[in-house]
Amino acid sequence: MEDQLKLWDICVFNYLIGNTDNHIKNVSLLYASDMASIRLAPAYDIVCTMIYPSSTTEMAVSIGCEYDIHKIKREHFCRELKNIGIGEKLAMRHYDDMLSRIESALEESCETLMQQGFIQAKDMKKRILEVRKPAWM
Repeated sequence: MEDQLKLWDICVFNYLIGNTDNHIKNVSLLYASDMASIRLAPAYDIVCTMIYPSSTTEMAVSIGCEYDIHKIKREHFCRELKNIGIGEKLAMRHYDDMLSRIESALEESCETLMQQGFIQAKDMKKRILEVRKPAWM
């Protein structure tokens, strides 16, 4: 169940941050050295692709049978739960928690990056907010 929730969180975050390049090759499994157990690898290659002019609004993997990121709503996530096998109450609590923290996490990440000398972070944050904040409302 832990890995199912992690996969759910990855799907939710891809949507919230605006990553339409959410293809299945960005999900990997880790095998124990004795091959007795398998775990979901940490998430990687998650960026806001929508800030780039040539980006598509079509997600590589659908959510609730919808590919167009602008058409995806909460109910699509509820529909997707049938494919993931976790309870709606728990999954949507994860969704709501991530939604409530996304803007402050973006702000915190921006501050950290700027302190590390990445001066473009503020512009990137602004662009992400422009393209994604309407979906967070």
